[in-house]
Amino acid sequence: MGPPPFRCATTVDDQSGLGFFETDFTKMDGFVALKTTDQTGLQNVKVSVDSRNSDNSGKKLVAPAAGTSGSPVSKVTSVTEGSTSSPSEIKRFESSKTSILYKGARLPVGWKSYSTVIIYEGDNVRPSEKIAAFDFDGTLVDTHVAIHGADAWKLLYRTVPEKLAFFHHEGYKLVIFTNESNIDWWSKKRQAAIDSKLGRLKGLMKLAKVPMQVFIACGKSNTNDIFRKPSTGMWHLLEQHFNAGRIIDKERSFYVGDAAGRKNDHSAADFEFAKTLGLKFLLPENVFTITTPNPLDSTQGRSFRLLRLSESVTSSGSGGDDANLEESVETQDVPHV
Repeated sequence: MGPPPFRCATTVDDQSGLGFFETDFTKMDGFVALKTTDQTGLQNVKVSVDSRNSDNSGKKLVAPAAGTSGSPVSKVTSVTEGSTSSPSEIKRFESSKTSILYKGARLPVGWKSYSTVIIYEGDNVRPSEKIAAFDFDGTLVDTHVAIHGADAWKLLYRTVPEKLAFFHHEGYKLVIFTNESNIDWWSKKRQAAIDSKLGRLKGLMKLAKVPMQVFIACGKSNTNDIFRKPSTGMWHLLEQHFNAGRIIDKERSFYVGDAAGRKNDHSAADFEFAKTLGLKFLLPENVFTITTPNPLDSTQGRSFRLLRLSESVTSSGSGGDDANLEESVETQDVPHV
């Protein structure tokens, strides 16, 4: 006996004459029996129709992303301008409430959005109790704020692929947490902003040849967006919903970032992010310029300086990054791998 027939209810908009689907695809008879490619095709049809309806009615209907990691899509969600999530929203998160669009802009295959976050789970990414987490710009790659485009980047250190591969083979799950407010600021060029940021991330992952998970906080600064670093919403999404239920061992995990609150740093967002979560914090130069296979080996057995935020750290003045830090540092043992 073949699969049950697929039945879909549609209506026609009285003003535009355009047809649109009123019912969630995944709840229709026979949907689960369709091939994955057919399911995706139907969702893309709905996205196309929704986009036309949005132009006529001013309403944005966002089709759900195809389920990943075995989680079926069962609901449609709408992402509106200026939306933010509360901590309770993180707990209520369902993979079915993700979208293949971000505020009207299309995401590449494999990427999805939830609230003000764009997420990539990646091929062959496996859950782990050990997380090697990284910022992106200024940590893994060198970019310029005034230059845009998917190819407008280069490795910050030539050893980045080698070190990422080392951590992957040691059983760490590689995760990128990055802020990108341009995606929300560029309301009229949002697709270009998304293509630029995601293109750079995809370029790095292709070069590194290791599975990585990505979380992009798109919210604007000074909006109290709980996903934008130094807020910890992206980590909690990983911890509660994107690690297959595996409990993360923070003592064996760490975070690498360049925004450490030093005199020449643009902010202290990375340091505050790690500190709030209780993660070991490392600077990029202390990971990617180490010549040993394990970049953590050279610091084992002695203390490693972490910046303690204070006026003397973030105040302006002359000197290098470490100037006037003697009273503004604390020591902490670097974890064993």
